[in-house]
Amino acid sequence: MVELIYTSELPDGDAAAHIARIATEARRGFRAAMVTGLLIFDGWRYCEYLEGEPDALRRRVQQLATDPHLQGFTLRHYAAHTLPERRFRGWSLGFADPDGEHSLDALFAETGPASIARLLALMPWLDSAP
Repeated sequence: MVELIYTSELPDGDAAAHIARIATEARRGFRAAMVTGLLIFDGWRYCEYLEGEPDALRRRVQQLATDPHLQGFTLRHYAAHTLPERRFRGWSLGFADPDGEHSLDALFAETGPASIARLLALMPWLDSAP
């Protein structure tokens, strides 16, 4: 199993409603592919953490890299998952909205394992649901 984190922004003029569409479509596909994760959206930027089999996540990265509704797509972390179980077991794709002072700024500044640490540090302040 592998895990990844990417960040992106909505292009100018794109409505935040695209995020709902992305999440709905992703949830359907993720259940079938046994991918779990969390999507964090602050109104114009987002970060997604995903975990699953390498082939499924490679396909997802290819889709994201060519999605016209993503701007500044940056793969921040992609590595073998070394935990004994999934971080988001039971979630096809959770959704979270960061609370004011606990924004995505720090996460957008990190890559590699540091991005996982930033995500986990942000978790207590997220209004999240599976």
